[in-house]
Amino acid sequence: MKMNPRWERALLLCPPVITVVVIALGLRIGASQEARAARVYGAPPATGQHGLAWTIALMREDRGVKEPVPNEALRVSVTQQGGHGATWEGMTNADGVAEAWLALEGVAPGERLAAQVVSSRTGEDFAHGMVTVPPQRTDSIEERAPAFLAPSRRAGTIALDAVVIGRSLAAEFPSRVLVHATDATTGAGLANVRIAVEPEPGLESAAPTVRTCDNGWAEVSMIARAHVVGASFHAEEGKGKTVRAGDWYGAIPVAGGAFSVSLPEAGGSLSVRSPSPRPVAYVEIDDDKGRARGYALDLKVDGTGMRSASVPFPTDAPEKGFVIASGEPHGAETLSGATLAFPYVPPASPCDVRPALARMTARAFPRPVVLDGLGPVHMVAARARARGLRLALWTLLLAALVEGLLLLRHAKRGRIGFARLPPELIEGRVGSVAVGLGIGLLGFALLAALLLRSAS
Repeated sequence: MKMNPRWERALLLCPPVITVVVIALGLRIGASQEARAARVYGAPPATGQHGLAWTIALMREDRGVKEPVPNEALRVSVTQQGGHGATWEGMTNADGVAEAWLALEGVAPGERLAAQVVSSRTGEDFAHGMVTVPPQRTDSIEERAPAFLAPSRRAGTIALDAVVIGRSLAAEFPSRVLVHATDATTGAGLANVRIAVEPEPGLESAAPTVRTCDNGWAEVSMIARAHVVGASFHAEEGKGKTVRAGDWYGAIPVAGGAFSVSLPEAGGSLSVRSPSPRPVAYVEIDDDKGRARGYALDLKVDGTGMRSASVPFPTDAPEKGFVIASGEPHGAETLSGATLAFPYVPPASPCDVRPALARMTARAFPRPVVLDGLGPVHMVAARARARGLRLALWTLLLAALVEGLLLLRHAKRGRIGFARLPPELIEGRVGSVAVGLGIGLLGFALLAALLLRSAS
């Protein structure tokens, strides 16, 4: 069947055009859709196993870009294999984060639970599945040595050591620094040693001198007005020829922008203050086994012009542990920067409390993702991408085959005119046809390579 040469040349353009349209359709089929899902960050229960303090992060994902979902009402529920369960309801904050307390008495590390996170307003399912309670930590607070500061100079028959309660000074807030005076030879604590405190510029001391208890410990309150500060301590004990002395000098670490935490003496409220305009404080209560509580506190401007918030101290909190305050949802996982961990112990005399606090150095532990609502979303998106990719690749293969046949047909029709040409021109025409066919097929191959590259 003869065809108009003009229509035949136009027909050569059809496979590439149709291919581009179908590839665009395949890419649209494989494009990820906007979805909302929750991630549940677990933590082992603290001593007593009164429940689970887990963090919920709600996010919206669109074309691979994640953003938090604020002010969403959530309902989080967990159920044990025996049928017992717990439910928590609350709102996500500006970071899309909520701290859930699931009062599940007797929950054990390693236990399998059925968990679900839904919208309490619409019932939208953000995450569901089986979760495993993370294992508890095995180290003990009593086994730790005090985290003494590294001095630049330490000399004398009285050995002085210093430790900051909470790891670093919170800038612009009173912080506690403990000083330990011991015999340089025997290491025994020295009682009633007079210690002169000499802070450098940028650091203030509440008292010029302090005296040690019978166990050799003394405490001084300091306020950092700068981010790089240092201090010296000079100790003296005895009179006349029996006088002994010791010196300590070194840098005092400061955490700029850190929160100040006020712990209640007995019950009462836990209060947090911030020198910066941060809207949220993430506070948690830990012991040496796990996480007892977690709070995302909205900070409001108080009468001093600073932002503050308070929360009742839980009556079932561990007897001794840490209050960790951070401006980031996962600050307690690293205990770096402006994240501070403040130890607390049962009420006792200051002399008995100081050595116990000095030995309590918080250690970070990971908060694994125990339930990821984005997993099913990613699986659906992966299947859609695979369908779109298959459609595009099969279309490319078929189009390349059709285009090749059309080019060969076009070349065959041109053979009649080749006979009238000189032999050298005939060879040139055959070469041109071969090059044109190769270039056309190469274009389809490049498109296939780009598709495979984008899918990897």
